[in-house]
Amino acid sequence: MSPDEGLDTSLPALAALEGKLSLRIVLAALAAAFFLIAWNRGITLLYGSFALVLATIAIAAIAPRLNLAGLSASRRAPREASVGGTARLSLTLETRGWPRRYMLEIVERLPFAPGREVLVFIPHVDRATRVEYDVSCTLRGRYRLENVAVATGFPLGMARAARELHCNSSSRALELTVYPRIVPVGGLSVRRAVGGDGSRPVVARGRDVFRETRPYRHGDSMRDIHWRASARTGELVVKEFDQVDAENLLLILDLDPRVHEGRDERHSFEYAVEIAASIAAWAIARGQAIGLAGGLDATGFPRLWIPPGRGHSALRALLKALVDVRADCRVPYSAVLQSVAATGCGAQRVAFVHWRGTVPPEGSASRTWPTSPPEVMIEFDGDSFRSGRAARPGFSKNGIYRVTAGTDLAALLG
Repeated sequence: MSPDEGLDTSLPALAALEGKLSLRIVLAALAAAFFLIAWNRGITLLYGSFALVLATIAIAAIAPRLNLAGLSASRRAPREASVGGTARLSLTLETRGWPRRYMLEIVERLPFAPGREVLVFIPHVDRATRVEYDVSCTLRGRYRLENVAVATGFPLGMARAARELHCNSSSRALELTVYPRIVPVGGLSVRRAVGGDGSRPVVARGRDVFRETRPYRHGDSMRDIHWRASARTGELVVKEFDQVDAENLLLILDLDPRVHEGRDERHSFEYAVEIAASIAAWAIARGQAIGLAGGLDATGFPRLWIPPGRGHSALRALLKALVDVRADCRVPYSAVLQSVAATGCGAQRVAFVHWRGTVPPEGSASRTWPTSPPEVMIEFDGDSFRSGRAARPGFSKNGIYRVTAGTDLAALLG
């Protein structure tokens, strides 16, 4: 065996020993050795050494706690931020009693940045010391930033003490609203269907508002036949609709938690919210009306309901709803689509279809819809969000947008 090989085999053992031993343990063992030798031999100098080591251990344990005593905190946060952006937080530490505190460490575990820890080092605090730092936002929602953790190992670094401080700030200064990210949308293609005479494809106009029935004429679409009235009269009868503005869009989210997969910002529902916000901003910028629906309440009406509207105020209302919406309504998506159809809202529907497994090759076009198929379909591959890996990249084709884990939404919608 070469000398190098012997060294390599000993390193893991040394690393394991180092992990179990700390400076406090070593000093305690040294103090015990000094005391035993001094007691056995009667050497006065070793008694002094024992007392010195013991005092060092006591100072290392007590001083960090004293260093955190008398601290108070206040902070300010921006009113608003968005996923993918940063929020600049301002924290002021104040002292009572001793004029200074040394070597403090701010430890931030913020709910809008799950899985991330923000560490800010402050060399010393003189009466009042203010620090500012940027935090990346990764999760939408409304948050109250009421507490902050402060830690220190001063003066010897052998032991650490930590304390959670309640921030003495106004309620508004502690509130942060994180909006969903908005990615650029280059355009939105709608599903193409066959016209009533079967001669050419036409762009689906969405569901218009029913007005009356009339006798069937050659070329009428079979989808418009009123079968109950036809059976009653013995002749084919079709439904007539008042045409509405085909520029209207209605985003229909699926709030059923059973169909969603993933965690935190990699959750399929978070992708759906981000897509909805992006389409809404794009539509408003083009002068279109945009609405939002999802879930059902006890009466069978959509629990989340914002009728199509135009302008900045409509976009603002929709984005605020998307900040708060949660996938917590155990209602089948088909029932939501039926309820939306019953409202008579004449708009092109953007459906968010979550597949619990891998999306079949034919995708949502193969589904049986309780109403006419939506004009735009956003499909989510459940398997890819569950595993965190996408077997196939996302794509868009003929009004159908396929989303997998890690899909670049800017490229998909651009």
